[in-house]
Amino acid sequence: MNASDHPPDPNAVSVTSLGSGSSGNALLVQTTAATILVDCGVGVRKMTSALAAAGKRLQDVDGVLLSHEHVDHNREAGRLQRAGALLISIPGTAAASNLPGELHLPLNRSQSVSFRGLEITGIQVAHDAAEPCGFFIRAGAVGI
Repeated sequence: MNASDHPPDPNAVSVTSLGSGSSGNALLVQTTAATILVDCGVGVRKMTSALAAAGKRLQDVDGVLLSHEHVDHNREAGRLQRAGALLISIPGTAAASNLPGELHLPLNRSQSVSFRGLEITGIQVAHDAAEPCGFFIRAGAVGI
């Protein structure tokens, strides 16, 4: 029996940085049940290339957690939303980002929501934005 004969580990979590800094921020989080981004500030070419390296396309992104409205964190939010991704953010972030209300799951700080097997909790953070928010993501026994 080789490794490919084993079923995927339902608790496996993969985290990949797609970019960090003023040119754009994005973190790819994958489980067997979900493909999400924490922020989506990198340009579409860089994002599609990084997703392709992970065997994914823009349309495979299930959700995007937006930490705040600055363009280096939300540049591709509209494009991902049009591709079918659910945006998850504090209501003030969605409003300040000028994003449509459909395909948006509001999250309040210290509140948890469930999404595709993930438990996502908003965390208060300090930043020069309308309503900045950090995230604690739990996938089974793994916390990020």
